[in-house]
Amino acid sequence: MNESLVSYLYQLRYTKDKGIYFIYGEKDEEYLSYAELYIKAKKMAQYLKKTTYNTMVIQVESSKEFICSIWACLFSNKVVIPLKYSDSTEDFNVINNILDMSENIGVILDSKDKLHNYESKRERIIWTDSLLKYDSDIEFEICEKSNWEDTIMIQFSSGSTGNPKGIITKNKNLISNIESMIKRFNVSGRDKENVKKVLDWIPLTHNLGLIVGHFMTLMRGIDEYVIPTKVFIKNPILLLEKIDEHKISTTHCPNFALDLISKYSLKYNKKNLDLSSLSVVSVGSEYVSAKSCQNFIKCMSRFKMPPTAVQPGYGLTEATVVVSNAIDRIFKARYLNRNKLSIGDKIEEVDEKDIKSVAFVEVGKVMDCCSLKIIDNAGNVLGDNYVGKVLLKGDSIVDGYYLGDEKTKPLEIDDDGWFDTGDLGFVVNGYLTIIGRSKDVIIINGKNLYPLDFESVIINKFTELKRKVVVTGKQALSNGKNEVYAFILVDKIDDKLYKLIDEIQLLINEKFQIKITRIVPVYEFPLTRSGKIQRFKLVELLLNGVYEKNLKELAKYNEIRANSSIKVHNEINEKVDFISNKLLKIVVELLEKDDISIFDNLFDVGFNSVLLIEFMDKINNEFCIDIKVQELINCKSVYDIAKEILKRKENIVFNQEVKSYNFESQEDEDDDIAVIGIDLTTADAENLDEFWENMCNGKVSVNNLSDQRIEDSIKALKKIEIEVSEEDFSKGAFMEDIDKFDCRFFKMIPKIAAMIHPQQRIFMQTAWKAFEDAGYTFNDLKGSKTGIFLGHAALPFVNTYYDYSRFILEVDSDSAAMAAPGNLNSMMARRVSQYFGLNGPCVLIDTACSSSLVAIHYACTALRNKECDMALVGSVKIDLFPLKNNKIGIESQDGFTRTFDNKASGTGKGEGSAAVILKPFKQALKDKDNIYAVIKGSAVNNDGNSIGLTVPNMEAQAEVLKTAWKSSKINPEQLSFIEAHGTATKIGDPIEILGITNAAKNYTDKKQFCAITSVKTNIGHLDHAAGIFGFIKAVLAINHGKLPASMNYSVPNENIDFEATPVYVNTKLLDLNKEKDLYCGVSSFGFTGTNCHLVLKGHPNNVGYLKEERCIYKITANNIEALEKIVLKQIEYITNTKDSLTNICYTADVCRNDLKYRCAIIVSSKNELLDKLKYILSYIGKVDCSSKEIYYSNMLKDLEEKENENELNVICKKYILGEKVEWRKLFDKLDVNKVHMPGYVFNKKRCWIELS
Repeated sequence: MNESLVSYLYQLRYTKDKGIYFIYGEKDEEYLSYAELYIKAKKMAQYLKKTTYNTMVIQVESSKEFICSIWACLFSNKVVIPLKYSDSTEDFNVINNILDMSENIGVILDSKDKLHNYESKRERIIWTDSLLKYDSDIEFEICEKSNWEDTIMIQFSSGSTGNPKGIITKNKNLISNIESMIKRFNVSGRDKENVKKVLDWIPLTHNLGLIVGHFMTLMRGIDEYVIPTKVFIKNPILLLEKIDEHKISTTHCPNFALDLISKYSLKYNKKNLDLSSLSVVSVGSEYVSAKSCQNFIKCMSRFKMPPTAVQPGYGLTEATVVVSNAIDRIFKARYLNRNKLSIGDKIEEVDEKDIKSVAFVEVGKVMDCCSLKIIDNAGNVLGDNYVGKVLLKGDSIVDGYYLGDEKTKPLEIDDDGWFDTGDLGFVVNGYLTIIGRSKDVIIINGKNLYPLDFESVIINKFTELKRKVVVTGKQALSNGKNEVYAFILVDKIDDKLYKLIDEIQLLINEKFQIKITRIVPVYEFPLTRSGKIQRFKLVELLLNGVYEKNLKELAKYNEIRANSSIKVHNEINEKVDFISNKLLKIVVELLEKDDISIFDNLFDVGFNSVLLIEFMDKINNEFCIDIKVQELINCKSVYDIAKEILKRKENIVFNQEVKSYNFESQEDEDDDIAVIGIDLTTADAENLDEFWENMCNGKVSVNNLSDQRIEDSIKALKKIEIEVSEEDFSKGAFMEDIDKFDCRFFKMIPKIAAMIHPQQRIFMQTAWKAFEDAGYTFNDLKGSKTGIFLGHAALPFVNTYYDYSRFILEVDSDSAAMAAPGNLNSMMARRVSQYFGLNGPCVLIDTACSSSLVAIHYACTALRNKECDMALVGSVKIDLFPLKNNKIGIESQDGFTRTFDNKASGTGKGEGSAAVILKPFKQALKDKDNIYAVIKGSAVNNDGNSIGLTVPNMEAQAEVLKTAWKSSKINPEQLSFIEAHGTATKIGDPIEILGITNAAKNYTDKKQFCAITSVKTNIGHLDHAAGIFGFIKAVLAINHGKLPASMNYSVPNENIDFEATPVYVNTKLLDLNKEKDLYCGVSSFGFTGTNCHLVLKGHPNNVGYLKEERCIYKITANNIEALEKIVLKQIEYITNTKDSLTNICYTADVCRNDLKYRCAIIVSSKNELLDKLKYILSYIGKVDCSSKEIYYSNMLKDLEEKENENELNVICKKYILGEKVEWRKLFDKLDVNKVHMPGYVFNKKRCWIELS
């Protein structure tokens, strides 16, 4: 190990094949060998040797001139003070302040434009052009006095935690630190050929850029590549391109650089970029973000960067630069319980998704140049896994701070030489993890909270605030308690900002159960010279009144609320006022603060779940009542709770109608809407019959993703540099064959079909079969006033890069324009209208989870208003890549949905496509439609000003039920069951039951007369499609007179007293009482606060027995494969059905489309029809077609020979030859009705974007 830094360059004085490459652009580079650097620096040193200054400030923009100046100073035995190049007045003041510290400090500058900033000190300036031009033949001995203990540099810290400090750095500090790093990297490179290369863009004035980037690279004797910082910021991709071009092995990136590169890489389209040479991406200089590192690894995997390259480290200027590095270990993030991070606590690792989870990054083992220990507040050394103060000692620890001339301030170390870094952390098996600075810790309610923890929670929810929010704490002088402040960087102050601040308060309260003391909008952050935010300065400016104008501007947007509150207060009656004041005293005691109004939102002023429970106990004791927490979920303020107590105590009702509904005229059918057609497909069910069978059998369709879908998903995600494995996919009620589609049936070429999102393709098939089930052909529909109402939500919380269109761009970017319509949600409804030629309304409705039931509501409204004559309502939900980490916060851990059960932890994921056909009831009767059930009425409302943006509102849910019952003209006692929304969450389920209970109170005091179920327990939560699947289950139940069980239910939710409610959970296949009119309700409540409830009535099938007439039965398909499948389905149907032959033939002939392949047979009974269908099945595909388009030849020859040449035979022959047949005329004299019978069977083939 050498005694001085300069000796390392001296050893390279003849090295011409190694050096520094300065990169100014894509094709603009300049090379400076170490031999040339030595010569230039030596000549410049001769100039400096003549000056009297012992210390030189260097502020030079050119990287090349800066490096030459550094070495010139070192060669001439000058102490170096490197400072960031800047034109700001603040930085000029820093230099002037440093120059004021001593007359022995000079400054090297590169631009005379700055001269006016140093008028009083112009004699101390040395210009770089003078240094570079100086040439002398006089030889001199370099650094003859430089040795191990000599000071060679003063590093001025950033000042992010206080005023900038000049930290004295000696040869021993720097060399011991660098040599330890070289040993850790396990390379020397100075005495042997080495292919390793380092590329840096971090400013050379930063210790990471100068010491780790430049000095260490030179000491290793390997090539260094330097991109000026401003060039990198302008074009981050240049860094990646140069890594590939020069086969770079090492670079350095703090968090923001990782984020910047990741962001730009997503738009980078060149596919041959190769980062496989990159073995080290050293991450440090600030708190290391787990999220930034993980995202960077994913993004760079696309370019073959080894996942082991990212290596976090920890350092501080008082330890020269680097303390630890994870060079010998793959990246590791630890997820810890944030409530166990106080000094002396043993860490507790938790699941990443745990609400208490906070992520910290392991930063490796300590370098050999220093020692580490972790201590508690009493100075006791702590063992592994215990949080404590981080102390260091060793040769890399500096002696102290520069105060000018010979004055210094020693570093504060204890008697044994240990330096307290001010950081907190812990060690596991020798590997260090830093969790924050002790000065930053905010202690509230005995918990240690960290600003970065607050910031990450806010940024995760409000991504637009990335690098625009700062949280810090300060101890209040009045009561000694810690207060929390948040500062938001804004362009303007408006109502939108006011609402955002409200949402942040709610978020922080939900996550940490505290209230931020003040959220302050600012137009700029105070920064250090190196660009770090000065947290302490923000609080100082706030307390000094600098931001008072901003806060007054913000307060304007609260005046309307305040005025409204005063008005309400004046109207409060004496009893409510009395109760409110008593409650307010309890609140003041609990929160230990008195600046609270009876109208304040309790959670805004500091309430949390723990305090709420304590508050309830005090309320119940004070007023001798028994109110449960969930019963007050909609009571936001003391005033709201006072009204609720008065209701209980004196049966006073506020603004509410009591049993005032008129139930006369229940038989009015003018507004009734008939359900005449249904189709669906979901997990384990290809059609309606399979779905109903699964419901009756209590099948829970939770499964693993199919092998084909996993294979497709892995390939697709890999294409956008996201590496996943089979274990990364969640369980759920997933469909198979989402990649398949009958493109020929819909007259699409496979390439075009493959570019359409699977949801659109699947829904096209569903729409066709729904119309077919209703008995309407293509010709019936074309030009009709039929409306399309589609419930669909965009789900913005899911990563947009997972979208299907993303992969089309990856594979065939030239076809992007062609693919656009097939990937727009709004085109889904339009595609159906365009294909069938429909002229009614075509609407997409998005209210999140309630979208599809709300779509049914508005379709009914349109039918009643005669905006359309018939309506198709539908929805489809396909989760292309159901990854475990793709969540919105309501999902269960194991994929199962346990609605109303005490083990309920959320809903499982589900998939499916469904559509129903609706028509005004009286018109449906006239048209002889087969009616499944009748919609009597429905209602839609919103949660309004609920306790939180996404918190359900019990009062709103109760109100929507009452409005739906009123519009249906029923008493809830008439309901046989309610198909519940049933999210299976601890708070959602009790609120839904409470809403039903409170709504029913207006009509009846009866208990447990109504069953309740949820289809989510079978097929999971289908998000926007959930409502229509619940609706279809209810329609089938009321149609068949049987109610399937609600699954996964054993122990009732502890917050629901079912015996005190009108409902009970149905746990078996229940026979409904068909002797009376059957009514049921269907609920769907959206994440957006939009609630919908609908009432159904059963419709008896009055189709009597018809005498079997001799008639034609036609079968038609688009291809031979489909024809065979249809015949098989028909055989199964005819074998089991009670429908009459005449109605079956009427439906087959009149209500089915005429397609290319045709059969027509004459039958007199169902048995004969069954026999002939079986006969046909044995011949399919074994005879030739009689023409190019018509499937008919000798297949029915044997059958026809037995028939007489009568009218029916003639019609059959005309039909199979392609002639038009007026089928309706055959049934004019018969009293026939449509029946629901199996429809078309699609011949689906793979239509997928194939990713190599």
